[in-house]
Amino acid sequence: MTFSTPSTLSADEQHAFAAQLAGAAGDASGSVSVETSSASRATGSIAEQAFHVAADGTALEWNGDGEYVRIDAWGANSVRVRSRLMQRVIDADWALLAPPADAAKPQIVIGELAAAIVNGNIAVKLELTGWQHDQLRLSFLNAATGATLLRETDDGGALRLRARAHHPLEGRAASPGATFEVYAREHLHGMGE
Repeated sequence: MTFSTPSTLSADEQHAFAAQLAGAAGDASGSVSVETSSASRATGSIAEQAFHVAADGTALEWNGDGEYVRIDAWGANSVRVRSRLMQRVIDADWALLAPPADAAKPQIVIGELAAAIVNGNIAVKLELTGWQHDQLRLSFLNAATGATLLRETDDGGALRLRARAHHPLEGRAASPGATFEVYAREHLHGMGE
């Protein structure tokens, strides 16, 4: 798979793409900002009650099914995804370089059953799934072309699989794992063939 880097979308184009992904109306009513986030949670759609925009407007958070997920805009054309069971993620950069202070704010839109964050040429769609809309499925897209880069696997129906797994380790730590769908012609080379 080859990725090219076209020019970064304008803020209006990013917002329109985020609205399309989230399934929100083309007007500003589907947009949730820091100022309107708490007000819309009381009376809004299922997604507006499930998702929260961080105070600085650079992250989208979800909490449900015993899991907490946070997606941060991280510099130009990139995002940082963190997940943890039963509690908020630890707010530490560990070995990451801090994003530039002058980085543009991402476009965040919350629709009826989905939300989207677009940061430059990358977009993340957060879909509420499951019978009670209590599970989350992430899709990563190229915002300039609309092509899907990665999509988490579904829950497998009655199997109740998890695309994001947290395997316990000693000392209250966990080893995270992620599972993504495969492309029709995807093939791994060098795996004992």
